Amino acid sequence: TPRWEEPFCLVAAESQMCGTPVVGLRRGGLPEVVALPGGRLVPAGDDEPTRLAAVLDSVLREDRDSIGTSARMRLSSDRTVDGYEQLLMLARRTNGLEVSR
Repeated sequence: TPRWEEPFCLVAAESQMCGTPVVGLRRGGLPEVVALPGGRLVPAGDDEPTRLAAVLDSVLREDRDSIGTSARMRLSSDRTVDGYEQLLMLARRTNGLEVSR
């Protein structure tokens, strides 16, 4: 996404979950989604062809199975729901509200 920012970057998330390496610019939602293994971010505005080629070359050497496994663990709906529940319980405790599950 060189010219605009995506808030969640669903394509990047789905790609990594399928085991596809992802290279993107450090902007928008990409830093929240793209991670090792199989993901690399370069600074926004860094469109130096040799830099991007080196990053692409390194990420393409990674094992696709480990990319997919890692992404599915990080981005699963179960993990996301658990994270939201923990955040909401913390917010309720912080505000002195009763917490029930």
